[in-house]
Amino acid sequence: MIISYADLTVSMATGCSEFYRVRRFLRPYFLISSSQMLKKTIKCLWNTLPELASFLLLLMLWILSSTVAAMCLFSGPLRQKSGNLSRDPSLSSKRRGLGWLYETFYNLIILLTTANHPDVILSNYNENRAASFFDIIFLAVGTYIFMNIFTAIMYNQFRGYLHSSVEKRIFRRRVAVRAAFEVLKSRDLIPVVDADKILQLLDEVQMPSWKKAVISTKLMAQYDGNPLKVNEFMDVFRLLDLAAPPRTPVLVRQFTSPIASQVQLFCLSNLYRKIELFLSIVNVVCIVLQLVAFEDAETPSFAFLMINTCFAGVYMLEIGVSVWIHGWRASLLTPVTIFDLVVSTSNLVSGIDFDVAVKCAWIAGITSPPPPPPPPPPPPPPP
Repeated sequence: MIISYADLTVSMATGCSEFYRVRRFLRPYFLISSSQMLKKTIKCLWNTLPELASFLLLLMLWILSSTVAAMCLFSGPLRQKSGNLSRDPSLSSKRRGLGWLYETFYNLIILLTTANHPDVILSNYNENRAASFFDIIFLAVGTYIFMNIFTAIMYNQFRGYLHSSVEKRIFRRRVAVRAAFEVLKSRDLIPVVDADKILQLLDEVQMPSWKKAVISTKLMAQYDGNPLKVNEFMDVFRLLDLAAPPRTPVLVRQFTSPIASQVQLFCLSNLYRKIELFLSIVNVVCIVLQLVAFEDAETPSFAFLMINTCFAGVYMLEIGVSVWIHGWRASLLTPVTIFDLVVSTSNLVSGIDFDVAVKCAWIAGITSPPPPPPPPPPPPPPP
């Protein structure tokens, strides 16, 4: 901040006419210092520098070795045997010595680090087809081996940093819970904390309501509202580590008939879900075929309309099976089931109405009287 104020003072004293501004170089630092997430990211990237330096050294050795291999394979007599070799003497003179070494090295760097592959591969293909195959092999090895190594280095470092951050957060939470026990404990020989104090504490602290409900339920169900020792207190507040509320199991109806139970078990299995997914995919394929095959048709295909109506009926049957399995109280009270029911019903009704309209128009076109015959041509004039 002192440097910033000094630079501001100098700028105002010179009428903002100086060429160099020190504060511009400090803006990235101020941006990083104002964000905790950027600090952690920069720290993590800084920790990857040793491994990244060794990887970059290995990558440079790979590019240099590929450059030397390309110069040995596609220069001299071997290059002159190529049927696609350019006959320009100026081009062959440029392909010698350090100039060609620099050009090949630069082209391989572009080939590996950018997406502008055709500019390098096509020029080599025009001169020598074997050189283009060499470029493809070099690109495949560099992309699927070295770039995966680079991704693994970054992922491993960030994963370790995330793991250490989670461990530190859990440790701080354990320390805070133990400090809360030391504050709330009694003065007895064996210190304990009353359950009433814990419930009062839950009412005053700010945390999600579902966590309060889970802690209160465990406190009353497992310890019957009795005073808690330090281990029991720590065990109860381990529920703070939960990331999401516990999922309530989906209720299903209980059938006395063995046949109904077997049908219910099949409808709850993964095979039934796969059949539903397969039918949905078939429906999408039919819709795509209809849009492609009858794009220029004036009237829609009645067969495809009937197929779409059948699929709408299948979806309605699926909703009916779901209501039958779980019961109408548990099914119709969920927003997802209500949405599926409304969409499927509207789809079925609109499909039936459209099919009936098309069929009526087709019948009306058949039963309508034929148009009157055209009048006979007039007789030719007499000569």
